Amino acid sequence: MLAAWAADPDRSSLTWQRMAELAERYATRLERTGVASLGSATGRDAAAFIGAPTRSGGAPSVHTMHLRRSALRAVYRTLHEFGAGDHDPTAFVELPSRWFRVTRPLTTAELAQVRIAAENRRGDPPPGVVVLALAETGASTAELTQLRWSDLDGDTRTVSLPGGRRLLPRRLTLTDWGAPILARARSDPDRLAVSGSRHPPGTQPAIAAMTNRLRHLVRIGELHNVDGIGPRSIRLWAAVSAYEATGRIETAAHVLGIRSLDAAAAAIGI
Repeated sequence: MLAAWAADPDRSSLTWQRMAELAERYATRLERTGVASLGSATGRDAAAFIGAPTRSGGAPSVHTMHLRRSALRAVYRTLHEFGAGDHDPTAFVELPSRWFRVTRPLTTAELAQVRIAAENRRGDPPPGVVVLALAETGASTAELTQLRWSDLDGDTRTVSLPGGRRLLPRRLTLTDWGAPILARARSDPDRLAVSGSRHPPGTQPAIAAMTNRLRHLVRIGELHNVDGIGPRSIRLWAAVSAYEATGRIETAAHVLGIRSLDAAAAAIGI
C-alpha cells in the first residue's frame, strides 16, 4: 500500500510519508483496541482515531482531523483498488469545514425553483432548460461548451464528459427531469448541445459566456442574492446528490471529475 502511494504522481513525497505515518498509527490503534483488521473497523473506530488527542495531549485542530480522515480514506480506497472490498468506515464521519466555501451546492428545493423558472421561458424547449439539464449532471462550464449531441446516449440516459486539464473524463447519468428534455431537444449529432456562443468551444471566452448563462439561470430562479449560491452551485448539487445516494465520497469525486477525495469533501461541505 505504501509503495503504491509513493508511486502516485499526485502526491508529494512529504505528503505520502505523512499519510503513511497516520495509516500506521491507525493500524496500531486498532490492534491495541482489539479490532482484528482494517476491514472490520467501524465508523466509531475511525471517528475515535480522527478525534484522538494529539501527542501533546491537546485536542486536534480541524486541519489535523481532516488530514487524519484523508489518510484513512486513502487507506480504504487503496484496499478497494487491491480488491480487498469497498468498506470505508469514514463515510459518515462528519467534521467541521476547514474553510468558508465561497460557493455552496443548491439544495434540491432550490434546484426545483430554478427548473421551474427555466421551463417558464419562451421556446420549445426553452434554451435555458438544455443548459440546466446538462449542468445538473455535474458538468463543468468548460465541458458544457464542448458537448455535442453525439456525447449523449438516450438509451442509457448518460452523457460522456471530456474532462480537461484538471478534470477526468467520465460518463454521468442524466436526471429524471433532464433526460426527457434533452431527448426532445436532440439534434444533429455533430452539433454543439448548447449553441449560441460565437467563441470556440473550451476557450476562456466560451467558458465565461457559459458561466454567465448559468448565472442567469440562478438569477431567474431568484436565488442570485442568496449567500453562497452561484453558477457552480448547480454542479455541486450533482455531487452532493451522488454522495447522499451512496454514502461514498468517491461518487462525489467521480461526478466532479477529480481524484482528491479530500477536495471533493471540501467542495460539498462534509
